[in-house]
Amino acid sequence: KLNSPASQRLADYLQRSFLLMAAAAQAKRIMWYTVAGAHDSYSIWSFPNPRPAVATYANLAYLLSDAQRDVQELNLGSLVKSTLFQKKNSSMAVLWCPGRQELELSINTEENLEILDSMGNKLPFNYKIKLSESPVL
Repeated sequence: KLNSPASQRLADYLQRSFLLMAAAAQAKRIMWYTVAGAHDSYSIWSFPNPRPAVATYANLAYLLSDAQRDVQELNLGSLVKSTLFQKKNSSMAVLWCPGRQELELSINTEENLEILDSMGNKLPFNYKIKLSESPVL
């Protein structure tokens, strides 16, 4: 189904793969596709409708369009994967929890900060961010 938990897991997996590729200066292309029999078993489309992976890819491509390839990994403990991308006039941190875990991260800042979910929707700013396998930007 288009918005099923399986479709969201696929979107999370593809988005994390895209982010890891973007963080590796040596990587030039990432491809992920499976054909089983005569049809797509894990397609990012269910014609004519896109699945969540299409929105996450489009969102990341837009947000990373002017990011530098020289990235920095932030150390937020073993339960959080975090990468900092420097951009022309700003920076963007991407955070998620590997291994199907969930936790809250407290942020203590007075700087101008926007928090986006994996689909590019703005989340209300409070000082606690819920992290899961879905990257938060």
